[in-house]
Amino acid sequence: MRRLSSFADSLSRALFTPGAAMPSPALVFLSVALVSALQIPASLILRAGYISAGVMVNELIVMAGVPLALVWFLGFDRSRTLPFKIPSAAAAALVVILTLGAVVVIDYATSASEHFLPLPEEVKAQYELIMKAGSSLGMAWKFLILCLLPGLCEEVFFRGFCQGSLAARLGNTKAILVTAVIFALLHGNPWYLHLYILLGILFGWVFAVTGSLWASILCHVLNNSWTFFNHARGFELPLKGESFFVNAAIFLWGAVFFLAAAAMLRRLMQHRQ
Repeated sequence: MRRLSSFADSLSRALFTPGAAMPSPALVFLSVALVSALQIPASLILRAGYISAGVMVNELIVMAGVPLALVWFLGFDRSRTLPFKIPSAAAAALVVILTLGAVVVIDYATSASEHFLPLPEEVKAQYELIMKAGSSLGMAWKFLILCLLPGLCEEVFFRGFCQGSLAARLGNTKAILVTAVIFALLHGNPWYLHLYILLGILFGWVFAVTGSLWASILCHVLNNSWTFFNHARGFELPLKGESFFVNAAIFLWGAVFFLAAAAMLRRLMQHRQ
């Protein structure tokens, strides 16, 4: 009985260190398990055809609700766990440029990936249903729940609560990689797992360099908006009917814009620090 009590005390101290400024790694992984479990009812709502309700439950109650509740009730330092500091205009502009370059590269990577790991037809049909928006009002609503809401709520959990807390104990590089894997796994798409890891690294790097959740939220919202509006317009990369050289040039320009903007953003933030 004493051993059991001692184990419970040790576990409690590992998870809930009294007076800690930020969550421990053990609490981060426990929160990941909790969020993963709570995504099941949200997924069932989506599968039943209630897309808006499913997305809102998943984003507002699960992705944002869990970390905000933990921060609030356990008294963590909110400015460190959820650093909502506003980036400068120059930093925000560079985040926009590097994101637009990155999404072009990722579109080509997605196309190449689907040659080897094609999405099953039922998964494609589900994505089509989620992205479908008939009217202008429908487009605005889908933009809200598929672009703005996930960009905000998921960054609160993944980059703020998870990555920020892990970085305090493991360092930025390990925290970015671990959080990117968690981000990919919780999206539940094994065919795009590697692509979600790349996105997670992108969002995580922006957050680590700027120290701002608003910067990674901007990056996330732009990525989702690129996918959503291009799908609505029927636009996709690689361009169909164009030569290999045209598509190669677009890919290279995307890579150049991304790398140049990333280098400039890093230099800008180092200079300001």
